[in-house]
Amino acid sequence: MRLNIDVIQREMENLKDLRNANLLDVVDHLSDGSYRLKANIFPSSGAVYAFWWTGSSESFMAEEVNRIMRFKGPNGRNVNVEFSDEWINQIHVDGKIPLYVGKTADSLHKRLSLHLQLKTKRGLSLGEKALSEERKTTSNQVRDRIERMFLNEADIRKLMLNNIGLSYVLLDGDLESANRFYLEDKAIGELLPLFNIDIER
Repeated sequence: MRLNIDVIQREMENLKDLRNANLLDVVDHLSDGSYRLKANIFPSSGAVYAFWWTGSSESFMAEEVNRIMRFKGPNGRNVNVEFSDEWINQIHVDGKIPLYVGKTADSLHKRLSLHLQLKTKRGLSLGEKALSEERKTTSNQVRDRIERMFLNEADIRKLMLNNIGLSYVLLDGDLESANRFYLEDKAIGELLPLFNIDIER
């Protein structure tokens, strides 16, 4: 393992540049109505990546969009976190809203597939009931949070594919473990992505 601060600084800037303005161009539409990432469209290698809301800010901040995330806090009590207009306006980067930053040691392609879960229209119930459902692991954090915001979207995939973009930088192999770790932390600290927030237990 090696640490290279110059690499971390450089790749932090690269992580702000979109590779895909939306995800429509990187998926196949299957005959059963579902989607999947195109074969070999993303590398099977280690990377740090960021999901961004690239659709209109108005659609993300619309009145009907739920912007209160409910977490289990200390002693099991509910803690509500509200994505206010002021909050969202402060974290814009060139007109796009940072949603989630993550890293993977092995396969960027596989990790993105887990986040998006393009086989299913919706994983949570429609409407208010979705607010109280148990969260899954961080492997699908992007999909989970989008469903909790857009409570009445029956097929959340279309909304994601049209309004979410992606950026990533490749840092492959065990030697890059420290660089991946610190770049992810730096990106979370600088970009303040909405869906990375968690509550102490």
